[in-house]
Amino acid sequence: MLLIFNLCSQRSLAIALWLLLSATAFAQGESQLHYTIDAKGASITEQEFTLDVALRVAAPIGVSTTFECPVWTPGSYRLRDFPERITSLSAQVNDREVPITKISAAAWEVAHGAAEAVVLRYRVTMRKGDRFLHASPQRRCITYEGPAVYLYVRRLLTAPCSVHFQLPEGWSQASGLVQASDGSFTAKNYDVLADCLVKIGKFQTFEYESLGAKFHVILDDEHDLDIESKPWLDGLRAITEEGAAIFGGKYPYSDYWFLFTVGALGDGGGLEHLNSTGIGLGRKAFQNNPTSSFSICAHEFFHCWNVKRLRPSELGPFHYDRPNRTTGLWLSEGVTSYYEEVLRVRGGLMTAPQFWQSAGRTISSFEAMPGRHYTSSEQASFGVWDRMPADRRLDYYTSGQVLGLLLDLQIRAASGGNRGLDDAMAAMLQQCEATGRGLSETEIETACSTAAGTDLGSFFARCVRGTMVPDYVTIFAAAGIDSLIEDHPDTVLRGLDRSRKDAPTFTDLRGMEVSGGGDPAPLSGRLRAIDGKPIANSTDADVAVKAAIADKKTSVAVEYERANGITAKVNAVFEARNRPKISLTLRANPSPEQLRVRLGVTQSRRAQ
Repeated sequence: MLLIFNLCSQRSLAIALWLLLSATAFAQGESQLHYTIDAKGASITEQEFTLDVALRVAAPIGVSTTFECPVWTPGSYRLRDFPERITSLSAQVNDREVPITKISAAAWEVAHGAAEAVVLRYRVTMRKGDRFLHASPQRRCITYEGPAVYLYVRRLLTAPCSVHFQLPEGWSQASGLVQASDGSFTAKNYDVLADCLVKIGKFQTFEYESLGAKFHVILDDEHDLDIESKPWLDGLRAITEEGAAIFGGKYPYSDYWFLFTVGALGDGGGLEHLNSTGIGLGRKAFQNNPTSSFSICAHEFFHCWNVKRLRPSELGPFHYDRPNRTTGLWLSEGVTSYYEEVLRVRGGLMTAPQFWQSAGRTISSFEAMPGRHYTSSEQASFGVWDRMPADRRLDYYTSGQVLGLLLDLQIRAASGGNRGLDDAMAAMLQQCEATGRGLSETEIETACSTAAGTDLGSFFARCVRGTMVPDYVTIFAAAGIDSLIEDHPDTVLRGLDRSRKDAPTFTDLRGMEVSGGGDPAPLSGRLRAIDGKPIANSTDADVAVKAAIADKKTSVAVEYERANGITAKVNAVFEARNRPKISLTLRANPSPEQLRVRLGVTQSRRAQ
């Protein structure tokens, strides 16, 4: 009996060892992920459409593979229902069906044994309300975010990936993916693959070259738009070149893609990527004046450095199965909002007086926020995943935009105008590239202090980690600018938040009060209409509000779209409120030192 047991044990051990060695042999340096996206059966005229996906894992590790679905998209800090969109799963090894077990709400395990490859097939559903996806009978292009479509294997996040598209005749694809000689599109790892927004269908294409890189400008609308493209493309070139001037006069890529989705309301806002950006534009405003897109273009383009390469330590490599929290969104998003203005004024797309007037309005908006004296910029960044009470909310876009300006002025004043925030940003980028990781809170502060040549720790403690009001008078005086903050009587629409110029939001504060507070998420969302007038941006909201006030209305009908895509209609009231207002006045005769600080912010850095 002992002999039989030993023989059986040895045989079992040998089989186990063979399976392990076989799986290891397949995996050594050979694992790859190949996605095939079949859009031939997709309909773009309905409220929903589906894509069929085949994911082939070459040289899988071990005898089973766990496939997972992301629950969020980097750059969009909220949980999504992507796992619920995955259906019709099946798996094959050598055309033989193998079992699939759902092991969590967002993960499936495939037991395949030792295999050269395993193929997982599944279907993905897209829905009205998804970013950059307009439901329209005339829509001729589909846009999707990578995490919504590509399942991943956690053990193979660093493995190379490729995508092959099966498209209806006459369709094309546009994305930041690199095309290979065999017609497929490649990414060096899953992070890069998931990062690339994809358009498939029919669209307009424009191009320009700058500093050795090619820029592809895609316009996706129901039909080709007749616009004056030259001044628009010239403006985009000015923006991109001013950005490059901050970071050594070169781009971190050879090709860049502006992927515009044009629609009635400009749905989608903007979402940044390594070498591309997705941007939603309102058709009417864009057709009347294509240059109206420059603000959001500058913001999203600057992200190709700030957040995609220069980043807080928590933002890459990513965890796709849970929130990725960081205190640094005031830098990643807010300082990017500052540079969207800087790139435009340096590029000649707005005047210096307009720049400083806009700065005054931004500070006024920041100081008027309900949570201004309760929530710091770092706390607002860390809590973006949470549903904060309305009276504790702070928008880190706006607060970071103010902080960026104040840091820039302080660095320039302390360094005698020799350095600015540009130098701190370039140094932080260099550090990220040298170390292969993101920055800590301390490293962000240190970079700014080093550029200034003096310790800015007190400012960070009081105004970045704290909620104290900055010394605007002293900081602006160093640039020959007089500042005055005073209470300004105003009439406001309760619940309207217009701090995001491209995406005003509305919160039903009356509904929250009636319900006793609780979860505000179902009672807030993207503003869609005021008194039946469509709202595409904050300018539209201002016009509608002013018209209602001029008509002496005490309330207006408001429509807003909740996170679940459902449009809610409520009656919102006006109220009188004292709002802080800052006035910035440029001195006519600043000192040479003051003028050097002021011009350092707004003058072009491009080689003439």
